Amino acid sequence: MDNDDYPKIRARSFLWCCCKQAIRGSWERADTLSVLAGLIFGAIAYFIPAVEEKVTHSLLIVPLVSLASVTIVRVLISPLLVYREREKEAHNTEKRLRQTITAHEETIRSLQPPERTPAEQYEYDHAKNVISKASPKAASVLRFVYRHGAQIFGLYDPAQLPDGITGAEMRGILDGWARDGLVSRRDIQEPRNPHSVYDIAASMKPILNQLLYDQN
Repeated sequence: MDNDDYPKIRARSFLWCCCKQAIRGSWERADTLSVLAGLIFGAIAYFIPAVEEKVTHSLLIVPLVSLASVTIVRVLISPLLVYREREKEAHNTEKRLRQTITAHEETIRSLQPPERTPAEQYEYDHAKNVISKASPKAASVLRFVYRHGAQIFGLYDPAQLPDGITGAEMRGILDGWARDGLVSRRDIQEPRNPHSVYDIAASMKPILNQLLYDQN
């Protein structure tokens, strides 16, 4: 970053900050010193009556002297006080910024898919390749099964079918997907109701979620 990019500090603003730092807290500190001085001088006057008049006179000027002394000291060290305050503000700002960056990084990491194992990557690449070559009808059937779950074909077709596709077409397409490994097929030989159950292969469900929707 160029020096011209940094905000310029004006002498008037710096002196005003120094004055505020010098005045801030001076009264409280002077008041504390006056109380301590009052206790000490009061004890002296009580135990040594001969100096009571001088002590009483001193008590009148102690608050003013305390305030003036504290103010002068704080004026002298005000640049250091200003520097410390600005350093504390910068530290707090940096801390909040780091917390914000950390929170954003954690959010980004949570949104990114986890890294795949070699086997998972192979299945992902295989599914992506097969889907990229599929017809619109085949892709529609795959999405349909993914959304609606297992489909049963037996003596009758499922009650609900994808738009524009017959039961025979859907079953043929599902057989193709089963050969490619994206869909599982279970043939159940019941005497009165032999049927086949088609569903998304278990290992393919997270993969198809990305291929059919995230990258669609």
